[in-house]
Amino acid sequence: MWGLLYGELDAGVSLMGLPAVFAASQLRRPLAIALTGLTCLSAVTVLALVAPWTAFRTVDAVMVCGSLTLLCGATLHYVEDTRRLLDRLERLAAVDGLTGLVTRRVLDDALATALTSAGAQTGTALVLVDVDSFKTVNDRYGHPVGDAALQHVGAVLTAAVRSTDAVVSRLGGDELAVLLPGCATDVARARAQDLVLAVRAAPLLLADGSPLPITVSVGVAHAPTHAPDVRALYAAADGALYAAKRGGRDRSEVAEVAVLN
Repeated sequence: MWGLLYGELDAGVSLMGLPAVFAASQLRRPLAIALTGLTCLSAVTVLALVAPWTAFRTVDAVMVCGSLTLLCGATLHYVEDTRRLLDRLERLAAVDGLTGLVTRRVLDDALATALTSAGAQTGTALVLVDVDSFKTVNDRYGHPVGDAALQHVGAVLTAAVRSTDAVVSRLGGDELAVLLPGCATDVARARAQDLVLAVRAAPLLLADGSPLPITVSVGVAHAPTHAPDVRALYAAADGALYAAKRGGRDRSEVAEVAVLN
């Protein structure tokens, strides 16, 4: 053969980088066709694709067939690397790198599903959570402590939800959210206040062991009580969240008026 081992061929190598028989102009085109979009080819398939374009010598045919494992191995190696990259990108899109909570993309998908499947008697609640005075924490203690505060709040919310079908998400910055499928309005109101109390009762311990009190403002909206769809539900919950902030923070508010647009 050509003295090339599998490990010596990079997954992204082009036909131009292969030995002379593959660089020959009469073989380049059919081999490119044979390898495009396929992960495994038989020797017969390669020869059948090559033959119509060129009358190559027997020794060339032997060289092509003998190198089939090398080519298929490189192709499979490329496909595996691509699949691993896509899997990693999918995880990055689904999970927040700082808190380990799911991203808004996952939350929105779950919310859309909940709105179409929830019964009229129960509905779905969206809870928006904002860390109070987060900028002050960052400015006074530094961004590492701010990051730790977000991680801490995320963990507290997850532990406090007490529901297997609930979804806790980081929307971005210091804003988090909790989706409560199959949750009635009065239950959602109580759950929202439980989240406020849980965060208040669990200060963040700093490196020197001193506690850093953290509080959150919470706004909750219920579908179909306050809003009929995803966009309106976010708007209603956001309005309730700002009402909680205006009311002094460290509290929860429930949307009272349906958002129609």
